[in-house]
Amino acid sequence: MTLININNTLIEAEVIVDKKTINDETILQIRKNGSGAPKHHIFVKTPYYPILKKYFPNLFNTVGQPQTGVKEIVKNYFKISSLINEVERINSVIDINKEQPINKATLLNQLKSLAVSQGLVTEFYLQSDLSYANNGLGFKNWQLQGGTSFGTDILKFFFHKTQLKVYIFDNSTENSAFWEIDESLVESSITAISGASVLRNDEPAKQIIYFGAPGTGKSYKVAEVLKGKELTTQRVTFFPDYDYSSFIGGYKPKQDDNDNIVYGFVPQIFTDMYVQAWLNPEKHYYLVIEEINRGNCAEIFGDVFQLLDRNQDYKVSPSNELKIYLSEAMGFDHEGLINGLVLPFNLSILATMNTSDQSLYPMDSAFKRRWDWEYVPIDYIKNDDNKSSAFIIKVDDDFSVNWIDFIEVINKNNIMDNPNLGMDKCIGNYFIKPKSGNEIQIKDFINKVIFYLWNDVFKDEDNTVFADKTSYESFFPVETNGVEQVKLLMQRIGLVGNS
Repeated sequence: MTLININNTLIEAEVIVDKKTINDETILQIRKNGSGAPKHHIFVKTPYYPILKKYFPNLFNTVGQPQTGVKEIVKNYFKISSLINEVERINSVIDINKEQPINKATLLNQLKSLAVSQGLVTEFYLQSDLSYANNGLGFKNWQLQGGTSFGTDILKFFFHKTQLKVYIFDNSTENSAFWEIDESLVESSITAISGASVLRNDEPAKQIIYFGAPGTGKSYKVAEVLKGKELTTQRVTFFPDYDYSSFIGGYKPKQDDNDNIVYGFVPQIFTDMYVQAWLNPEKHYYLVIEEINRGNCAEIFGDVFQLLDRNQDYKVSPSNELKIYLSEAMGFDHEGLINGLVLPFNLSILATMNTSDQSLYPMDSAFKRRWDWEYVPIDYIKNDDNKSSAFIIKVDDDFSVNWIDFIEVINKNNIMDNPNLGMDKCIGNYFIKPKSGNEIQIKDFINKVIFYLWNDVFKDEDNTVFADKTSYESFFPVETNGVEQVKLLMQRIGLVGNS
């Protein structure tokens, strides 16, 4: 959300148009080289459709695509100063053989009069339709007051070198739009708060892999880091069949406006975040990758992994289909595309990794060195900050063991001292969580903890945790054999238990 100032009232608004270059549809008929009537359309690009849908749900069908035959009337607010300050620049590029220069004094008086008639002072509004055209949803059919000359002068601000931002907002009883027109808008993201400006979000981009034993709270650590930033955070989990087209995008079947199945480029989470970050430099975006090493990172990232260097001199040439999509989403001359792909300064990538799974898809050194690494250790300290220190393994009504005591003995005395195992196989604080309260029930303990220790840790190792000639089947049925076997296991590792 961005605060805008309308009639000395601060209003929350969201960007739906962010353009460096306005296309030919918006040029006056007298400036067009081709045929066709002047249209003066300003299109909303597809990455902004989810925002637009919140304000104008009727413009979309049941599958979230724009539908034809439906229109909304929008009040489009402009700051008088923003137009008047641009007059000289507009006149400097107008072809005087085709168009008359704008008379600054005359236009100022006209805009002031219009503002007063609308009960405003420093702003005025023009009405337009917001509906579907051949190229998508856009503002069109402008209602220009004040006569032909006045209308033509306003449209001159929508010529091919104009830069603008358009915000959508809820104006009490109606949804409206606020237009910023300025040569520097796209690059500097100037807000409309008492003339203050925010050049770009100054939070440095992070690129971190949080790693540790299973259950140490890596995802929790990421959630704490991103607390309060959920609106600009997206998550994905890697798995063995996850690939480049699932992460970046690719040609897939999709439904067009006539409900026909067609093939086209469908962007995925990385491309969506890439576009959103470039189009909203005042915000910081976070892409979270859970279980990063459960997928084949070399295949998933492809050549995009070179962007992780975050070196502006190292750009990646996108595939043709990706380039076409990005040019439609951001503009062909956008800095995030024109010379190749480069990661936005305001996009952080945070990942989690279980060290016990590192053999699933090993990461090569070239990929690893492009990340910062942060180890999430197991916490054996019993205090209020360590919520797991209150967990109790309830074996039966007469026997229970503190969870921290159990994992400390298992990890330090039985796993870490085995040269074939080590830290990778240790059990973390939140490997298992009580379903209610602080008691871990015996059934859950056997099905999750005992099974992990038997199958993944000690199955092929000499150990004192499991008795000779004992199998996992020996713990069933849980109510009888399971209770007895767990008590014996606790005794073998030196835990007496609490009655």
